[in-house]
This record gives sequence, C-alpha cells and structure tokens, in this order.
Amino acid sequence: MEPRLPVYDHAGFIAKERAGITVRAATVIRDHKEETDKILDREERDAKRAVRRSVEGHLSKALEAKVEEFFEQWKEGIKRSVFPEETPARVIATLNEFMAEIAMLDAKLLNELSRYQGTYAKKLRNKSLWLEKENVTASVDAIKAELDALAKEGYFLAIVSSEDPSPDTYVAEGEEEGGVEVKEGKKRRDRGKGRGKGKGR
Repeated sequence: MEPRLPVYDHAGFIAKERAGITVRAATVIRDHKEETDKILDREERDAKRAVRRSVEGHLSKALEAKVEEFFEQWKEGIKRSVFPEETPARVIATLNEFMAEIAMLDAKLLNELSRYQGTYAKKLRNKSLWLEKENVTASVDAIKAELDALAKEGYFLAIVSSEDPSPDTYVAEGEEEGGVEVKEGKKRRDRGKGRGKGKGR
C-alpha cells in the first residue's frame, strides 16, 4: 500500500484570506469609487460644455453624444476611444485632462492598498513555508502561484474589488492593447494601426 500524501485545502485558505483582506480594504475602495464618480460627473459636464463652446448645430449634438458615450464606456471599464477628426482641440484637451486626473487618483489608490497587499502576501508566504515543511507540494505550488500573480499590475486590486481573479488566467490591464489614449485626427489614428484587434472603437 502506497503512503498517503498529505492534503491541504489551499483553495479554501486563499478564499478565506482574500475575503478577510477585502473587508479590511473596503473603506479605501469605497472612497476611491466615490471620488472617481465625482470626477466622472464633473468632467463629463466640462467636456460637453467645451463642445457647445467650440461647435454648433448637428456636429455639436453628434460630439456631445460621443462624449456621453465615452464616459459611459469608461464607467464600464472601456477606457479608450477614437474621436472624429473634426473634434475641437479644446474637447480633446478636456478629455486628456480627465484621464490624467483619474490616473493620479488610481495611483493614490494603489499606494493606499500597498500595505494591505503586503499583509496578504505575508500570510501567503508564511503558509507556504509551513506547507513546505509538511511536504504538501500541490498546495505550496498553488499558493506560490497566487504570490507570483500579486506582481501583476491590478491583480490585488481585482481581489479587493471582489472580482475573484485567477493566477492562471488573469491579464493585467494594458497587456493586450497597449494603454489608454484619446485619439485626435486621422494621422494619430493611422499611427495606432497594427497594434491588435478591437482597438477602442
């Protein structure tokens, strides 16, 4: 009879630790969402105002609809868009200012989450060391995969946002499409060709 290999419920352990750290980081996530929503509402009004001050008639209505679509898509996580060539520079500048402001807010969020990520990583490492001593190889590998995934941009944020990311399938934002940009004019649009399908249309 072959010796029975030691078994540990690593999936249950990871799920429990994820749930605990999500509760601890909830206030940070909530405050970030509230600040983001305020910026979205304010900047959408500013962008529409910039449209009305720059163009008139049918083009004004069409661009206002495009601006509204831009912000709706942003709220849904689609953070890139191509605007028509005739879009006034003032409107493009307003949208780019909005994205810069959001980028700063996101950087602040990641900085505030870093201590929670450190706590989570420490618990994973400690459990991995204990499991190594007990020779529970499969569980050690699973926990190390979770630790490695924490190095991917946005992975820990996905955890505390209750998105339940998997270390095997998670793709960091920007890895597939190469970043966020409001594009203006045909030359800039042409320059972005060939970077991959579904490029922000």
